[in-house]
Amino acid sequence: MESLRNCPSNDPITRLATLLHDAGKVKTQKKFPDGRITFYNHEMEGAKIAREVAERLRFSNEQRDRFVTLVRWHQFSVDERQTDSAVRRFITNVGKEM
Repeated sequence: MESLRNCPSNDPITRLATLLHDAGKVKTQKKFPDGRITFYNHEMEGAKIAREVAERLRFSNEQRDRFVTLVRWHQFSVDERQTDSAVRRFITNVGKEM
């Protein structure tokens, strides 16, 4: 809910992606004896869930693709340590419009 509260967009697809961006954590959670908890690849599992949600809500193909892409790539951030080619790959995967 905190993510949604801080989402700057009024677009319903973006807001729903913000709300559900970590839905894959439930399936990917792993607890270690030392107390660590990981959620490796939760964004991929979340993208599967997002696709199912989009189909149930009868999103258009464009809406579905945008929604799934936002959930799938929500982990990516850009900083000065990344190479130009890494940033270009991200833009290729997500699309300039997003």
